[in-house]
Amino acid sequence: MRHWYCAQRAGDTELEEKICEKYSQFLNDTANRLDAPDSTGRQMSLSQRIACLTVDCQSLDSLLGKLNSVFPSENLAALTDAYKHFEPIYDSSIWKPRYKRLREQLDEFRDGLLRVGLLARLEEVRNFMRSDWPDGVPFETILIPVPDEPRASHADSLGQTQIVELLAEHTFSEQSDTLFHELCHSLWGRADQKTVQKDFEKFDGAIAYFELNEALATALGQGWFRHISYPDEPPGEVWYARDITEKYARGLYPLVRDYMEEGRHLDAAFAKVATQIFAQTCPDVEREVCSTYSVLITSEHAPDCHKLQGAMFAAMPGLRSISWEVLAADCWARDGRSHSGIARRIVLLSPQAIDTLPAHGLNERQILLLKQRETDCICIVVNGCEIIFCFGKDPDAQTDVFLKMLKENYPIPAE
Repeated sequence: MRHWYCAQRAGDTELEEKICEKYSQFLNDTANRLDAPDSTGRQMSLSQRIACLTVDCQSLDSLLGKLNSVFPSENLAALTDAYKHFEPIYDSSIWKPRYKRLREQLDEFRDGLLRVGLLARLEEVRNFMRSDWPDGVPFETILIPVPDEPRASHADSLGQTQIVELLAEHTFSEQSDTLFHELCHSLWGRADQKTVQKDFEKFDGAIAYFELNEALATALGQGWFRHISYPDEPPGEVWYARDITEKYARGLYPLVRDYMEEGRHLDAAFAKVATQIFAQTCPDVEREVCSTYSVLITSEHAPDCHKLQGAMFAAMPGLRSISWEVLAADCWARDGRSHSGIARRIVLLSPQAIDTLPAHGLNERQILLLKQRETDCICIVVNGCEIIFCFGKDPDAQTDVFLKMLKENYPIPAE
């Protein structure tokens, strides 16, 4: 969208950059002070909450009025300036040219929902997931027109509200599996996540569980729902843009189909088979930086955490948590597997600190291996836990080694 906008409009880019910077700063500064889940209990970012508020708004002034009840009026200047600046541009460039077709698409969606029995299919998914979706809470869908060039669109699930972007050429039949996919995410948000996670961890399937949300929605939406709604059409060539999710979802599809046909609930048996499927379809995933869902950073001296976090979130789209600790405890490496849910342990050290590591559980052979890689990164298995060491003379040099590793994927454990 940004590239399209810059190509279409030769406006005051310096002014617009300042407007957007203030807008982003407001979202970042305000988000942590607002904790207001929707009626389903879904926690949302501030920008997501604003998107959901638009469901009941017919104009920008109406939206600003709702926002005025959430924020003090003096704090709304950044939002108001941004919206007021871009509204007429959006109105003339996208909304008015696409309005007639968007109304047709809205009617297609309303008719299509009934034709394929989408709500009845969702009820089957709710039963499969044991999702306790609140009684009387309807799903809401926002259809957003996007430019036909570049040919790209996406969708998002925000609890009760689903957002689906549409090109002018899109029909309900083409996009119904996308909508169903997002609705499956909403139902999944009300499932018993702790129980499901424990079932997967029984079979060493922690990563398979953290990849399950997207893969399961894909197997259900682009696989099961698509097939039963349009049985005469061939399955889509691409189900999901991300390779890991694509492979995992296609592997899960026969299992999901059987559970749905038999009316079974997601259980430990499902977790066992799903973990096996994940290992078969994504055998190298543990070495791929992009699949990391949690990281524990141990450092000798405090690194530039802001720099590291920015790099990690850019390289790891599935990252959910980052933990930090200082190399202090004598038994630091002895309890490698005791950090529940940690997908990857990374240590930032100077070469001089290698001689202190025997106290942390490393043997002589491992110490020798580390000394051979004093300006690089190396992976060592300590008491069953893979630990990646990034060496450098100071925190900046260690950070450089760390950042290089993020571009090359995790090293294979040294023998």
